[in-house]
Amino acid sequence: MKKVLISTLLGVTASSAFAGSYIQNFNSFSSGSNFNDGSIVRTGNTEATTVGAWTGNPGFRLTQDNIQSQNASYFLPSLEPTHTTSSFSASFDLLFKSDNTPADAFSFNFGTIKTTASSFGNDQGMYDSTRVKTGSMLSVVWDTYSNGGSDPKSIELLLDGVRLANNTDTVPFVPKSFSSSNYRNVTVNWANNLVSVYYGGTTVFSNISTGSFAPVMGDTFAFNANTGASTQDAFLDNINITTVPEPSALGLLGLGAAGMLMARRRKHSA
Repeated sequence: MKKVLISTLLGVTASSAFAGSYIQNFNSFSSGSNFNDGSIVRTGNTEATTVGAWTGNPGFRLTQDNIQSQNASYFLPSLEPTHTTSSFSASFDLLFKSDNTPADAFSFNFGTIKTTASSFGNDQGMYDSTRVKTGSMLSVVWDTYSNGGSDPKSIELLLDGVRLANNTDTVPFVPKSFSSSNYRNVTVNWANNLVSVYYGGTTVFSNISTGSFAPVMGDTFAFNANTGASTQDAFLDNINITTVPEPSALGLLGLGAAGMLMARRRKHSA
C-alpha cells in the first residue's frame, strides 16, 4: 500500500513539478531581438522587429505600421525536447496599432515548426517558403484585414492551415494610437484534445476539438506577424507558457528518477 501511495502522490504532483515553461517580459532589453534565452527571431527588417520601439513600452514589436510586406517570426525553444506535450497553457499580451487600414495578420502557433529563415506566416498560420506547412500545427490567427464577403476581420482557429473555427464577432482591436491600455491579454489552453481561446477577457473559442492534432517530441511554439500593402504595428509582451509532458513520461517517475526529471524544467525570464 505504501508503494501505491508514493506512486500516486508522484503522479499528482508530476504535472506541475515537471512542466516546461517559458517566461519573457522583455523588461531587460532596450532594443534588438536577441533575448539570449534559446529563442530565434527571423525578420527581413531588423529595425522594425525590435524591443522598445514605442517609448515607454518594453514590448516586442514584430511588424511596424507604414512598412509594407513585412514578415517576422519569433520561435521559442522547445519546452518538451525529450517528450511529447499532452497539454499546454499560454498567456501573452497583444497590441495592434494602425494609422489607416490595418493588415495583415498575427498568429500564435504550436506544433512541428522549422526555424529556418524561409519560414513565414499569413492569415493561415505559419508556412515555409513554398507555402507548405512545416509540420502538424495548431494556429490561432488574428486576421486584421477585411477582404469582404466571407472573409471579414476575425479570429481564426486552424489545424494545418484548415479552419476549425472562425469568430467574426470578437475581432482584433486595432486603434490608431498607442496606449498601454490598448494591450489585450490572450490565453490559449489546450488539453484533452480541446482548445479554448480568450482575448481581452472575452471567450473566443471554448473547448473546440482539435481533431487529429497529435504533437510529437520536440514540438514548440512560435509567433508570427506580417503586413501587406496595408500595414500595422504588432506588439507582443508578457509571455508565459507552460507545457505538461505526456502521461507515459509521468508514469515512469520513481523516487530515483524524480530528481533527474526535475532538472528538465526549463524557465526563461528577463
